[in-house]
Amino acid sequence: MIERLILLACIFVLWSTVECAMTKEQLDSMIKALRKTCQSKTEVDTAILDGMRRGEFPEDPKFQCYLKCLLKTSRAIRDDKLDLNMMLKQADIMIAGEFQERTKSVMRKCTAETSSSDMCVAAYQFFKCFWETDSEMFIFM
Repeated sequence: MIERLILLACIFVLWSTVECAMTKEQLDSMIKALRKTCQSKTEVDTAILDGMRRGEFPEDPKFQCYLKCLLKTSRAIRDDKLDLNMMLKQADIMIAGEFQERTKSVMRKCTAETSSSDMCVAAYQFFKCFWETDSEMFIFM
């Protein structure tokens, strides 16, 4: 149920705010809902998720699948591949002007550097790369 609400919210945002970026409060609310949904699905430990805020990315299978869940729920995975085009569209809508290109640049770099065919591992590689490239722009906490 929560997945459908998140998906509907994302679709609403995509269609109704072509010119506007989301506010910090809106982003925080969306991330909180994604975290709750994906944590319950993967049963990843809260301490591991809290560690992500400090740049800690343990090679834990539940954590890796949690990261996949974040991407899948936000429609950034299509046909078992990272969907860079969707990520870029979402960045256009969600990220404020001055940070938009910076975020998109990191997305391009990290999508290109993701090599695993296992989508849990690929999501992990993507997020770890994102943090290591530009932790200031890392919003998925």
